[in-house]
Amino acid sequence: MRGTHTTPIASSPTSPTTSWCTRRWPRRRPDSGGVLRGKAAVLDYYRDGLAASPGLHFTLVEVGVGVDAVAIVYRNHREMLVVEWLNLDDDGMVCAVSVAYPSE
Repeated sequence: MRGTHTTPIASSPTSPTTSWCTRRWPRRRPDSGGVLRGKAAVLDYYRDGLAASPGLHFTLVEVGVGVDAVAIVYRNHREMLVVEWLNLDDDGMVCAVSVAYPSE
């Protein structure tokens, strides 16, 4: 996933009301409360992050598929193991995403 300048999650089929949740977002988006709502807000967040870290890359570790969810496990550019959990709506669109990082 090196050098793509987007993430699979940000470019995946999403509902317009999709929300992304992570404890990391309040650091860069203090007014978010850890939740970004809507694809545009998430793409803006990723765009800012990629501009700040042009060498950003991810190494895919595993993908798990459930009835109404997909979990993507990867290592980020800091070698942290990250899990992104994508919940799917009845149309198979991503309707909510949660991101988990190791405790610091």
